[in-house]
Amino acid sequence: MTEQHWTANHTPGTIIDVYRVPCTQRQAEKFYWHMASKKGRRYDFLGIASFALRMNVGSSRRWFCSEAVAHSAAIAGITLLAKVPPHKVFPGMLDMVPAAEFVERLVVPAKRQTVGAEDPLAALAGGA
Repeated sequence: MTEQHWTANHTPGTIIDVYRVPCTQRQAEKFYWHMASKKGRRYDFLGIASFALRMNVGSSRRWFCSEAVAHSAAIAGITLLAKVPPHKVFPGMLDMVPAAEFVERLVVPAKRQTVGAEDPLAALAGGA
């Protein structure tokens, strides 16, 4: 089985904003471990529908990007949005995390390969 980066399923041209959030080394390790555990999971289309339906109808085995980040952060003890549960963190809300410091903006390339040293997204998989 080939390991893929967790952004591998994004559409080419998708903008990915990278932020830094204050945390301990242990919290960062735990966050990245939980993010890695979600790699390869299917997209949570029902979870996205939850926003329109105003109820959680998503799957605990599927994730949408902002939900996966918020869930992994919560498990690691990193507070992003104090009163918002992970399944309610919609795409774009992560830009509103009070303690987040913008690092860089990446764009998913048109042609993706297996993540390697030459892949600009490989840095995201490396750690805090």
